[in-house]
Amino acid sequence: MQNGDLLLFDAKSFRLIHDNQLQWRTLADIYVEKIYESPDGHLFVASHLGDNIGLFYYESPEQLRLGKYVNLLPGHYVTSFIIDRESGWWATTYDQGVFYCKNPGIEVFDATSGLPSEDVICLANDGEQTIFAGFRPADICAIDRLDGSPQILSRPPVLSREIWTMYFDTGSRRLGCSSPLIFLEKDKWKAIVHHKGVGRIPAKKITSDPRGDFLWASSSYGFFRIDLKKNDAVQFGGNDVTLDRTFSVALDKDGNIWVATVNGLRLWKKDHYELPPFKHPALEYEASDLKILPDGGMAISFNGAGVLFRDTNGDFTHLTAAEGLTDDFISSLYLDGEGKLYACSNKGLNILHQKSGGGWEISSITIKEGLPSNQINDITVLACESWVATNKGLARIREVPVPGPMPEPVIEKFSVNNHEVFFLENMHLSYKQNNLTIRFYALNYPSGGDINYRYRLLGADSTYIQSHTREVNYANLPPGAYTFEVQAQNEAGEWGVSARRAFEILPAWWQTGWFRALLVALLVMAIVIFFQSRLRAVRRDNETRNQIQELEAAALRAQMNPHFIFNCLSSIQEFIVENDPAAATRYLARFARLVRLALHGSVDGLHTLNEEVDMLDNYLALEQLRFPGKFIYEIKTAPDLESEEIQLPPMLVQPFVENAILHGMKNKGEGGHIVIVFSQNNSNLVVTVTDNGPGFSSKETAHREYKSVGMTLTKHRLEILSGNAGVETFLSENITNAEGEVAGLRVVLHIPIPKDRL
Repeated sequence: MQNGDLLLFDAKSFRLIHDNQLQWRTLADIYVEKIYESPDGHLFVASHLGDNIGLFYYESPEQLRLGKYVNLLPGHYVTSFIIDRESGWWATTYDQGVFYCKNPGIEVFDATSGLPSEDVICLANDGEQTIFAGFRPADICAIDRLDGSPQILSRPPVLSREIWTMYFDTGSRRLGCSSPLIFLEKDKWKAIVHHKGVGRIPAKKITSDPRGDFLWASSSYGFFRIDLKKNDAVQFGGNDVTLDRTFSVALDKDGNIWVATVNGLRLWKKDHYELPPFKHPALEYEASDLKILPDGGMAISFNGAGVLFRDTNGDFTHLTAAEGLTDDFISSLYLDGEGKLYACSNKGLNILHQKSGGGWEISSITIKEGLPSNQINDITVLACESWVATNKGLARIREVPVPGPMPEPVIEKFSVNNHEVFFLENMHLSYKQNNLTIRFYALNYPSGGDINYRYRLLGADSTYIQSHTREVNYANLPPGAYTFEVQAQNEAGEWGVSARRAFEILPAWWQTGWFRALLVALLVMAIVIFFQSRLRAVRRDNETRNQIQELEAAALRAQMNPHFIFNCLSSIQEFIVENDPAAATRYLARFARLVRLALHGSVDGLHTLNEEVDMLDNYLALEQLRFPGKFIYEIKTAPDLESEEIQLPPMLVQPFVENAILHGMKNKGEGGHIVIVFSQNNSNLVVTVTDNGPGFSSKETAHREYKSVGMTLTKHRLEILSGNAGVETFLSENITNAEGEVAGLRVVLHIPIPKDRL
């Protein structure tokens, strides 16, 4: 044995040896097949021979010596017994196979135990050792909690098909039941309480007054206050058909009467119902029961809204199925002497413990823990034992064992494309093998087969999916590495060890990394080739365009330079004809320098601003020799211009200077004045040519008699430089004096200069 003693047995006798000494020997009326000692010292004897067979339970070795036992399986040929790690009892027999007791701490009384029916409706206790159970049909049974023996009482003369409610008056030691309300006195049922309006009281639920003076009974006709000392009752309500039906009545410490009605919680004030002085969404539901808690708070149950708590500070705590209740439809509440609250539902019994730091902790007892049914009709507590009324018998709960951990689920089946395969660790599948079916199970007898699982497929989704089914399908999985993981949940809501299976679906050749890299490389290569080809084409186009522009400019220069030379030679000819060799010599020197600069510009296509100014100076000097004393001239350059750095095509300004001489100085004998100014505006070289000639009239504007071939050629050259034909590249306007008379002409040129030539 666990304490080191030896328990010996033969056919019909037992011997206990302690410290190598015989302590006692006793005879028994059973043939022993096997003895099992539980961790808490209880003895179980299996017997399958003789007249007295079954599984015999002894609370201790002393009870074995005295021969006091309970036969748990009378009439069965029991061969062996064992207790599993979840505290479940297992017994094998010759005649009926294997017997299993899920929770030995829960004892069930049914018709085989001597009850008149298995449909237990309500309960009461005498505060000592007797439990009273009311049934459908209308019977009442008294059960001694010490030996568990039931005694059927005389059938009460009730009008209903069942016992609606029961109440034991500890003062008078009388048992009452309904409907109508009657009491058992000296084995006879008497309707000792009457009401002048309704006669007998059709009580639905009876609660005691906290002061002990009265009983309160809910009914279909309002509610009643019952005085057992005077054997009379006072009815409240019952006139409003919408509020006639009540379910429970409770008084708080301030004497307020709270009533659970078909329309919700109500407060009775004098002669009418009032809405509660507080609001909560749950109060819109039908209130099924209410209790005043030891600290003065209130608990209300609802049909469809769980349980609502209101503490003494007016704060609410609302518990529903989402917070752990077995159901939102709570039929009744029971408050034991320790302040523990029980909530009955059709999905099990809820036990609510108030936490020391505030709030409520929820635990539940269902068929998983050993109840005969989840339909809980009523509960009462006596001597730390809970008695639960169900529609399949009466359960006595001594102890609910702590659920053991769930074992690792077993992967029962692994199918690929509807063909079952033997799973290998780190299995590799082809891209076509991507439709999987996985079946699993967990062994846990206390759950009764109702096990909650959660699973996930890592690599596809890390979120767990909860389900009671044991099979999962995955269709059209893309290539990748996956790990299937599944866990099982025990009765306490704890998840067990995970079962994991890792596998990989290989990609098709066109989905591999090397193929994608090849595609990317080819795409990059094609883009590079395309852009290189496009760049070469653009460069060819630019070169061609530049060549065309150069050729056009050269052609224009070729047209302009002979025109200019022709004018100069004509002037020299005039000096020779007039027999002025000195002037002809000076003219010829100036002309030679001008020709040298023009030839240099014609070859290179560009020259500096200084060279342009030098050419204009030589040209104007030549023209002064042609027209002596007729005009003077000025050439100005803005100080911020870098004359040696700026480059421009040659002979762009000369035609406009020529126009100023020929047109502006045409009718002047003397006093002519020509001013040329060079400045810069952004990337344009601005040239302003001003003369004090007669300007131009509207008629001249129309006919432009004075417009030379050089100006036309220069206009084309400026359009080529700007790259936009048709754009005005120069502006001419008359200059007026204070009297509004024309005092000269101003021409403004905008010559685009590339940034690399600034």
